[in-house]
Amino acid sequence: MLKYLIFIFIGAILFVLADVTRKRGFQRLTVIRNVDKYKLNVDEVFTISTIIENKKMLPIFYLNLKQSMPNNVILSSAQGGEDLYNFKIGKNQRIKRSVKAKITKRGVYVLEDMEVSLGDMFGFSLDTKKFNSYNEIIVYPKSPPIKSFKVNNIGNSGDRIIRRWLAEDNLYIKGIRDYSQSDRMKDINWKASSRMMKLMVNEFDSTSNKKLDVILNVQGGEPYWKYIKPSLIEKSIELTMAIAKNSIKIGVETGFYTNAMLSGASSKKFKGIKSSLKSFLLIAETCARVGYDTKVSLKDYLKTSNIIFNRNTVYVIITSYMDEEIKEQISVMKKYGINVKIIYVSEDEGIYYE
Repeated sequence: MLKYLIFIFIGAILFVLADVTRKRGFQRLTVIRNVDKYKLNVDEVFTISTIIENKKMLPIFYLNLKQSMPNNVILSSAQGGEDLYNFKIGKNQRIKRSVKAKITKRGVYVLEDMEVSLGDMFGFSLDTKKFNSYNEIIVYPKSPPIKSFKVNNIGNSGDRIIRRWLAEDNLYIKGIRDYSQSDRMKDINWKASSRMMKLMVNEFDSTSNKKLDVILNVQGGEPYWKYIKPSLIEKSIELTMAIAKNSIKIGVETGFYTNAMLSGASSKKFKGIKSSLKSFLLIAETCARVGYDTKVSLKDYLKTSNIIFNRNTVYVIITSYMDEEIKEQISVMKKYGINVKIIYVSEDEGIYYE
């Protein structure tokens, strides 16, 4: 009889403690999550740390922490894409838990709310609450060597084609001056010489300060909002990275524009990346944010975008789709002296430029 009463007494105490824990357990309890790297390369290892702090005199005998992971986030210890952890936390105690992770595909990954459950030491009686936490992680696209792409006429040298693009018409006549013995005969301006009654030569300057802007098209067909080609978009993004990396490497200011929908809170404000020698990381981050949906057709984008086309820039359009209307718009641009190159990413693994 005495043992039975003791058992009932202990059970009552545990029930009271469990009830008090449920009612007061979340008071002065903080749960914070941090990551040590917010911008990563594919498969780069980073650390997710969760700090649980109990700022009251009441201990918590059972705490279950659960946080779901987005697709492509691989944890060193996970169950079905979730990070689960059970423990107890004493009065005025702080616990930090860290887990290694990696992400296997480029993109924007958001770690959202964490779910915390409190109860008795047996975990039978639980109360659950979500703790707000927002961690955005940017995973840059891969940047393979440009020679790994089967691009017609490029050969094995990544910068050869870029130099060829930039070398076209790389001299212009800045003015005229008096002839000197060191000048070449072919540089004599005969009309000016006749008018001035003395030999005059053209004075040249170089346009080797040309810039390069990559325009990434994600439109897969007509209507533009209907056709999506993920594999070709991914290939186009990697080619964009390769071209940008090579052009900046050889000293060419490089910019980036796209008609793709972008992931992230600031994506609506995106108006393009202006040409710069320091633009690569910004281009890489924007390429990480590129989604598969098209904001506007390429034809309309070339007509109405924020790109200010000028003759001192080479515009490289990377696309997996082309129709007569797009060709006509590009033809109009070329008639106005805009230097446009097209790299066509095809279904048969080939990538061609014209």
